[in-house]
Amino acid sequence: MKTLTLAINSNGALTQLTDNEVTFVNELMTQYQQDKCELTEVHGFMVTQQKQKNMEHFLYGNIKDSDSYQVADNLENLFHLKGALDSLNSTYWWRLLAKLNFRDSISPVLIKEWDNIIQANVTPDFENDLVTKTLQDLLTSRHNEFIKKTETAFKKLSGLKTPGLDFSFDTKMKIALLKMGDGLSPGKLSIICELRLLLNDLLGREFHQASTTYKNIEALFEGNDDWHAMDGGALRLKACNNGDIEVVIHPNLAHKLNIALFSLYPNSTQLNNAQATSVEPIEKVIDVSVINLITEGVNFDSSNYRLTMNADYRDEIAKSARQLLEVLGGKFSGQHYQFDYDPRSEFRRIAISGTMPEVA
Repeated sequence: MKTLTLAINSNGALTQLTDNEVTFVNELMTQYQQDKCELTEVHGFMVTQQKQKNMEHFLYGNIKDSDSYQVADNLENLFHLKGALDSLNSTYWWRLLAKLNFRDSISPVLIKEWDNIIQANVTPDFENDLVTKTLQDLLTSRHNEFIKKTETAFKKLSGLKTPGLDFSFDTKMKIALLKMGDGLSPGKLSIICELRLLLNDLLGREFHQASTTYKNIEALFEGNDDWHAMDGGALRLKACNNGDIEVVIHPNLAHKLNIALFSLYPNSTQLNNAQATSVEPIEKVIDVSVINLITEGVNFDSSNYRLTMNADYRDEIAKSARQLLEVLGGKFSGQHYQFDYDPRSEFRRIAISGTMPEVA
């Protein structure tokens, strides 16, 4: 089995698979070869040994439904190898696209094409050379889509059509009048949502927390004029008394955004001179489902500091939430968690930062 190699420029954003993704693809191709061999063996056994007639008894004896059968009376075509391999190939291409999160990051036209050929069972063979070539195309599409999203983020954050002399993603930016009266501007709130998704792509996270943006920004305005880390330090936000939001992107991530934007605007001196730092953001963030559970899926009695969870206690999400509650000082009594303080402000702080308390 060949080792997966991708001859792609390492300087481009999102043009390389992570080590974990490379391992996944290699394991997937190995498993494909094993399944392909087993299908071929089944085909050979059933066809060359003429076992179809006796197989009918297994199928008809086990799949009869009322007065009809779920398999056609004639099983002559059931063990044809081509149909089985077409199904196998489509299954493995679907697994590749889903696991590597290409569905949300490549061209919508391209993903539609893949949806069509997967559904029709007419995908290419899932062989090493074809997988490598296809991954090159998919990564290129992902990189191009990322550049488009970066340009959109630049225009919304700066209000400019082309980068000016003073624009760079590593400078402090402002979203004016995000809060007006008692409400938040949906259009300006979407700027933060899109920026969070963009940074999430750069960090290679499998899930995102952009759905929590509205409530997090509301919480920032309740304690305005303080800086808060969001998404494990990927960006920092400060809500101002006048309704503005100040935004600072982590220097390493800002540098990658500058590189992507510079590919579109090579004459921008500011983008060209922007420098990265050696500081890394905190990449381990809590699953958004856990955060949603502790902020939305609990009942808290503020009179006695007792908390009960509205979830299946056998669920993995609930298990992670219980561990988090214990870290925050909750003592489980068998029916509820007992705190010696009101932990809801801590829940919101965790929701904003996306990290465990010890690294928030």
